[in-house]
Amino acid sequence: MLAAYTSTPDDCFIGVWEGYGWPVEAWAGPEVLELENRTYLACRGPLSLAAEVGWKPARDRLHAEPPNLLWPADRAWFVASDTDLDSTYLGGSVALVHGLLAHAGLEVWPIAATDLIAIESDHVNGG
Repeated sequence: MLAAYTSTPDDCFIGVWEGYGWPVEAWAGPEVLELENRTYLACRGPLSLAAEVGWKPARDRLHAEPPNLLWPADRAWFVASDTDLDSTYLGGSVALVHGLLAHAGLEVWPIAATDLIAIESDHVNGG
């Protein structure tokens, strides 16, 4: 769905929190993105790469640790999640936001820059 809103789905940036323990050699390069309180292993590639990273064997199953940051090179949108939060945030055009809000299969609501980001601020799921 996101690929429809960017002109460059083959040129995206993908970041995974380093605390997941992903080896740098699993990525296209050794790029590191330092943000406040978090460091991310980052790579550049097609958006489809986001579905390939984040899976590693854990005993008798695969353990999911999906990317925390996604954005296309043209910066048309940005997706962010955090290991300590239960929501994923997306910034983008009005058309993108309206498209997501209209999607019946997604739990989506608009937020403002002043909204709290905490479990008690989730009015939909009883936070």
